[in-house]
Amino acid sequence: MTRRLSLLSTASLVISALVMAFGCSCGDRTTNPEAAASASAPVATAPAPPSPSSAAPPLEPPAPTVRPTPAWLDPALKQPVRPARPEAATCVSEVDVDDLVQSSQAAMEKNEPQRITIQAFSLHGMGCPCYEQMGFAHHAILPHTVRGLPGSSGLPPRVHGGSFTLTGYFTGRRINTYEWYAAQGVSDATPEEGADYASPYLEFVIEGWCFHPPKPDPDWDKLFAESNAEMRRRGVPFCKVESPCANRPEPATLPTGPCSRDLILQKARLLDNRDLLAQWDAAAVRYRNGFPRAPKGLPREVVSLDVWRDADGAALGRKHGAKSFEHLGSSETWFLTFENAERAIDAMPGLLCDPDVAGASLNSTTP
Repeated sequence: MTRRLSLLSTASLVISALVMAFGCSCGDRTTNPEAAASASAPVATAPAPPSPSSAAPPLEPPAPTVRPTPAWLDPALKQPVRPARPEAATCVSEVDVDDLVQSSQAAMEKNEPQRITIQAFSLHGMGCPCYEQMGFAHHAILPHTVRGLPGSSGLPPRVHGGSFTLTGYFTGRRINTYEWYAAQGVSDATPEEGADYASPYLEFVIEGWCFHPPKPDPDWDKLFAESNAEMRRRGVPFCKVESPCANRPEPATLPTGPCSRDLILQKARLLDNRDLLAQWDAAAVRYRNGFPRAPKGLPREVVSLDVWRDADGAALGRKHGAKSFEHLGSSETWFLTFENAERAIDAMPGLLCDPDVAGASLNSTTP
């Protein structure tokens, strides 16, 4: 981590000169999390006030404030290991996650964890310097493993490719990575360079797991082989069947029916696209608030349109009252320009409900 110290020293008032000297001490920006797991926090005394002629020692950042580990966690981690059955996985969409968290919270309040089997994958090597997290339905989870789980050492394995079938339960809490490390018994964890330890993620208790090795890929086979070898070395069981969530089939067609939020919810679940609901709700808020007109100085509004199954964006634009339309290269995205923001907002519900539209969003600038 980068640590900065500003040292201000003043010369004698006799010469009436002000001298400012800045010193920077940059320590090691990365720490191996596995090494951090066995390290103990050093006890340091407060440094003496620096003199103008002495080099200033680096200042350690204050330790992050973490909530105490909940009383239920330790007994939970002593629960028996459960089998992980990939064929029984629940294919949860991004749209369903909030409801899942709420039902998990209600179950935990009754001391009756709501167990579920899901598919997740390591985020390590996927543009994320973290490896503590696992990806799940476009979210990230921070997992705890029950004691005795085959292949578990508290810290997840560093995996490139592949996925996991996890059996366990969401606690309904969102915790940050500092809190996660504290629950593992590591109180002085230091983020790797670029890693975000402060943001909260979903907490999940793993009672059973198995590993789905990645499919062959000439560009990644060396890393994949290393991951598979690591799984075998650690004793993580390999899944014998594929999860139904691995290659969830794309819907043949998008739903049709009366234009309503329920229809948008169906489409959002099929496409696993939460933004559809967000766009619908944003348009609904504008209507409820009296449908404000176009902001001053904004003569027109543009809608970014993702078409479904090679639909004709120009025809969709004419159908929904666009003044002009432009295709973005060879992609499925079109830009529909309306006369003003009012006309664009007015067209949004119909566009979102149209079975030839996979996504639509308002933009305040031209393409």
